[in-house]
Amino acid sequence: MGVVLDKDSNVSLQHVPYKGAGPAINDLLGGQVDVLITSTSSVAGFIQTGRMRALAVTSPRRLGVFTKVPTLEDLGYRNARFEDWYGFFVPAGTSPERVALLNRAIVQVLQMPDVVKTINEGGSDVVANTPEAFAAQLKQDISRWSQIVKLSGAHVD
Repeated sequence: MGVVLDKDSNVSLQHVPYKGAGPAINDLLGGQVDVLITSTSSVAGFIQTGRMRALAVTSPRRLGVFTKVPTLEDLGYRNARFEDWYGFFVPAGTSPERVALLNRAIVQVLQMPDVVKTINEGGSDVVANTPEAFAAQLKQDISRWSQIVKLSGAHVD
C-alpha cells in the first residue's frame, strides 16, 4: 500500500519489513517508526484506548472504532482502496460435498448478530459468500498485488 501512496502523492515512505503486526505495533508505540499500515483488527484496541491515532482507513467505508476516520478516498487518493480479508481454506482435493457443508456452517455463523457486531466493531465488514466468489476475489487480488509488488521493486532475498 505504501508504494501506491508514494506514486499517488508527494509523500515518500520508506518500507520497513516486519515479521508480523505485533513487532511493527511495538515499534510504532515505542517511537521507532512514524507510521504503520496494518489491518484494522490488529490496532482497534489501541485506537479505543487512545494509545494510537488512526489517520485514514484504506477500506471504502468507515466501520467500528474507525467511524470518524476518513478513508483514503475521502482524502483524495483514488487508487488507494485496499481491503484486508480473512478466509477459510481446505486442502486441494477436498470433496465438493465437504466444501459445501463447511461453507454452509461458516455462512451461518457469519450471519449471527453478535459475530457481525464484533467483526464490525473491529473495523471490518462481514462477507459470507460462496467458495466460487471467494476464489474469484482471491484471483483478482493476486493479480492486483502482483502488479503492486512489481511496481515496488521488492524481491525475495
